[in-house]
Amino acid sequence: DAPAAITASTATLVAGGYIGTVAAGADINTTVNTLNASTTNGAIVVTNSQALTANNVVAGGANDAVLTTSTGSMAVNTVTAGANVTLSSAAAITQGAGTGVTGGVLTINAANGIGVTGTPLKTTVVSITSAGGVGTNNAGGDIFVTEADGVTLTNLSTSAGNVTVVSTTGPINVGMMQATGTVSLSALAGVINSVTPDNTADIVAGTVTLSATTGIGTNGNHLDVTGSSISAASTNGDVVINSLATGAVTATNLSTGTGAISFTQTGGQTLAVTNAVTTDGGIIISNTGANLTASTVTAGGTGRNVSLSTLTSGNIIVGAVTAAGDTVTLSSAGNITDGNDGVTAGTNNITAATATMSAASGIGATGTTGQIEVTASTVNATTTTG
Repeated sequence: DAPAAITASTATLVAGGYIGTVAAGADINTTVNTLNASTTNGAIVVTNSQALTANNVVAGGANDAVLTTSTGSMAVNTVTAGANVTLSSAAAITQGAGTGVTGGVLTINAANGIGVTGTPLKTTVVSITSAGGVGTNNAGGDIFVTEADGVTLTNLSTSAGNVTVVSTTGPINVGMMQATGTVSLSALAGVINSVTPDNTADIVAGTVTLSATTGIGTNGNHLDVTGSSISAASTNGDVVINSLATGAVTATNLSTGTGAISFTQTGGQTLAVTNAVTTDGGIIISNTGANLTASTVTAGGTGRNVSLSTLTSGNIIVGAVTAAGDTVTLSSAGNITDGNDGVTAGTNNITAATATMSAASGIGATGTTGQIEVTASTVNATTTTG
């Protein structure tokens, strides 16, 4: 049968079975401002020719809800499906007055943005992806999503702007995210993990900001990140980041309460760590192929050590590194130099029970502004040359 064509201000569609199907040409074509649609046990597939408010759309049973605007934006009040939800807009997708999107997999695409600052798209879904699959863009503008109970971001990317996702409870599992600006993830009562910790970037953005309560990555499930500025802060739990650098990187804040920090960078680019701190946990930071600058690194707790290293090449520039009562180890493929005497001459560089330094080409320099200042009971220092 030919698809139905409905023109009205408001359309209310009710059926025991389906309302349109995903088969080619079998969707319901509408030209309406507002859509209400419900089924007892059937899919809902509607294509609207203009801007649309999806006021109350409920696909009953284990069935999908598929809504498209061929022109114009889509405002989502409430869209619910027993199976999956697909939303596609020729302009923007925004959150209206309702519960947002509820279902299994949310496949979402908008020519412009998804959600807006202060009014994100509300979701209660298992995962979010793009119609084009992993590595394609979901939107051409900013993306703002607030998830109710944890989500897997199979693919959530924008070709122009930022991506901000908040999960009020539950984890955020990252498959692929890309943004020209900032990717910001906040797990307010959970962990942030990688779907596949395989040394392929999970997140690619200019700035990456991660916040969680119970950890960001684990030793067996690190988060692969490419960004010029990276912040990862958790209330407790480990913070395990693998930085796949394509340019200079600044780790502005790496922090946790009870838990360890591991930040490993490859790519042959400089790494500057502004602040890395634990209340009770060790810290390991390494950079392969370029300099490592450690401004402030502090490991709290008993038996909690700090290890900083450069591999294959690169110097270590030491600001203030502390593991009170424990061990600080610096291992440099180049030299180890004082990074804080330019601020105040004689400022301490290392505070620990044991300080162990090894470098290929020198440790510190003569003069009051070149020496490595150490407060420790035991100091070990070796160089290959220098």
